[in-house]
Amino acid sequence: MAGIGGMFNRAFQKAGETVGSAEKTAFPEDIQEAIMLAESTKKWTETIITNAETMVLPNPAARVEDFVLKKMNKEKTKDERLRENEALGNTFVAAGQQYGTLSEYGGALVKVGIVEQKLGQAEREWAKGTNNRFVVPMRIFLDGDMKQINIERELLETKRLDLDFAKNKFKKTPTQQTERDLREAQNSFDEQAAATRKICSGINQCHKQQLSCLRQLVEAQHRYYKESLAHVEELRKELDATLGPLAQEVEYTESSYVLNATDGATVSRKARVLYDYDPQDVSGMACKTDDIITVYIVPGTEDTAEWVLGETMDHNKGRIPVSYIEIL
Repeated sequence: MAGIGGMFNRAFQKAGETVGSAEKTAFPEDIQEAIMLAESTKKWTETIITNAETMVLPNPAARVEDFVLKKMNKEKTKDERLRENEALGNTFVAAGQQYGTLSEYGGALVKVGIVEQKLGQAEREWAKGTNNRFVVPMRIFLDGDMKQINIERELLETKRLDLDFAKNKFKKTPTQQTERDLREAQNSFDEQAAATRKICSGINQCHKQQLSCLRQLVEAQHRYYKESLAHVEELRKELDATLGPLAQEVEYTESSYVLNATDGATVSRKARVLYDYDPQDVSGMACKTDDIITVYIVPGTEDTAEWVLGETMDHNKGRIPVSYIEIL
């Protein structure tokens, strides 16, 4: 049953089934179960791939770029991009070199920056391995085996519609011709059912292959976290050796990072506010004209500093421009 006539007959049969005027042959139970397993596998594999790709390449813009390049048959490998740790490490190193590596802070920035670069490189290798050994095989399954399963399922549905149309036609007009058409439709359906049963039975084997990919994912994560921990442990020991152990965990408020370091490094003076000051961020301190405040000044910077740290009478703290105050 082919061509336009066959398409019309299937549409007629489908419409009859929809309104309940035509009988519908049920697929064998084992085929129904295999099809349900295939559908479930397809759905979860697609979701797993999406989430895995997000994990490997968390930047949405980068994922969009990869998608576009793939459509254009161009490649920009994920390991060409800087990972977040590498970018941070580069910034640390540049800042440390600017401050001077002989200073404690500058030297520490360079040391931490180098380790951050190593962490980024380790993450890059992990992402590359995860993509090649987990994401790619999963996608090959969807683009290969799963597509073929869908093709066989669609063919089976087509043969089922042909069979049911032939059954209904024979029931209404029992002739030798309609009987031959029914036998041919039944044979064709049985052959396609066998082909669908065979290919769907391969889902369990696909699950075994995906299990192997899952273990590859775990191994890649183990190597990555083990290597990263080793880098960080070595860095901690180096910082402890050069700077001493970290005495305690310090909790910083919005202004305490700069204002609470009044331990002899600064001197306090009284000042009068010359103009109303409305700060643009949380580090600033709002003041009114003629307010008397306390300011903290690093000795030797009185003539060069553009900002000072201030404290109002009600103990609000923040930065204020030097041009807004008069030292008393």
